[in-house]
Amino acid sequence: WGFIWRRRLDMISIGLLLLLKVIGYIFVTRELLQPEDARFVRFISAIGHVVFVLFLASWAGIIFHGPGRVPEDWQATSKIPDPVVSALAAGCWSSRPYDGRPTWCCQCNRWKPPLVHHCSTCGQCSVWMDHHCNLAGQCVGLRNFRCFIVWLFYMQLLLLLLG
Repeated sequence: WGFIWRRRLDMISIGLLLLLKVIGYIFVTRELLQPEDARFVRFISAIGHVVFVLFLASWAGIIFHGPGRVPEDWQATSKIPDPVVSALAAGCWSSRPYDGRPTWCCQCNRWKPPLVHHCSTCGQCSVWMDHHCNLAGQCVGLRNFRCFIVWLFYMQLLLLLLG
């Protein structure tokens, strides 16, 4: 139950998203699209359904792939090669220089590789974590960033079709 309680905001936002889709679909098809038998209305409705299925598929991709978690048995022995470290440190504005070494995660109480960040919402470390998206119900990181961008595109397309 701890996992469900910790992810309650994600589940609420996902439920609200699906509820808004159902209410929006009913309102658009019953009130706005008149007459229902017109060719244009049927065409736009078919495109809207296809885009919505692609939207759900990319959302499932975000959740299925996950952001990329650090394995439980990872040992703090690897280091990023020096040319990559110097390239990553080129735009660094922090007073602490970037050295590409593993660091200690105080929340997980274990070593984490370079370019890994801890998510306070999920309670886990993610590789190249961008942010935790409550609408997607998942952290956005290395493995699911492409699905997240596609999901945003389909979301914008759905808003364009409904608007």
